[in-house]
Amino acid sequence: MTPARFDDLGESGRARRLRPLVVAALRAWDLDVERVRLVTNGYNAIFRVDASGGPFALRVNLPRRTDAELRAELDWLDALARADAVRVPVPVPTAAGEPWTVAVAPGVPEPRRCVVFRWVPGRNLRADDDVAAFVRFGAAAAALHEHASRWRRPRGLRRIRSPFPYPEEPPVLFDQPMTPRARATYERALAATERALARIADERVIVVHQDLHPANVRVRGDRLWVLDFDDCALATPPQDLGTSGFQMRMLGCRTAQLRGFRRGYEAVRAWPDDDLVAAFTAGAALTLANGVYQDFDPDYRREAGAYAARWARIAEAAMQGR
Repeated sequence: MTPARFDDLGESGRARRLRPLVVAALRAWDLDVERVRLVTNGYNAIFRVDASGGPFALRVNLPRRTDAELRAELDWLDALARADAVRVPVPVPTAAGEPWTVAVAPGVPEPRRCVVFRWVPGRNLRADDDVAAFVRFGAAAAALHEHASRWRRPRGLRRIRSPFPYPEEPPVLFDQPMTPRARATYERALAATERALARIADERVIVVHQDLHPANVRVRGDRLWVLDFDDCALATPPQDLGTSGFQMRMLGCRTAQLRGFRRGYEAVRAWPDDDLVAAFTAGAALTLANGVYQDFDPDYRREAGAYAARWARIAEAAMQGR
């Protein structure tokens, strides 16, 4: 029987194919590995590596990101760690001093770049965590923007200047069947995003996280780490905060948590124009809804219509100031 194509496999099937690739990649770090186990494979695959001097996290990057983008991400993490601006995962170079290694495995269609980080303790921030945790989260978001506004702008990162910023995800949303209400909401979201992009066209861009939400935050006691900088890009703070606002609502954060996040941000720097943040919150729903119909995971593609309908409600609420 012909083996299934890698792109037709679900999360667990892809992870089984990637495991030999991880074992091969780890040789570049010359670690005394005791155990390797999957943490998540919803996007990039993350494996926990228990080894002498560890634990560590090994990330298998999807092939869509360029070398320049990956290098810019790791440079920013290194700069953040050295400045002690925000707690972040610390990249670990290979035994040869390289920032990553490239590995292959049977049944995996492309070579994959693998990066190792120091393991971050704790648990993910939850939507029902107390408001104080979200105040710290907002302060960390502002600290990222403060650091980026003073740091040299890295080369190689894409600039987000379109409602559909990813070349591999062309606009297909409006070709999909959806309810009249959802279609009207996404049409308004598109118009609002285009107006907001025109307003910020001449503003200075900085490197932003662009996927800053509770599932990418680890907490332990009153300490907080920001994770997963793989989507970092060149944009403005309102664009970054719009993505955060959408993701927090999608994950079920209540009004108190959203207000706590803003309060923490404002303790460090001024909150941007509310209309811009609302427009980019709706724009994040638009972008993600367009992307889910083209997702590499077949399980997400099968449920794309349900996701798009749910996210339209978030976009509608954001544009109504709720």
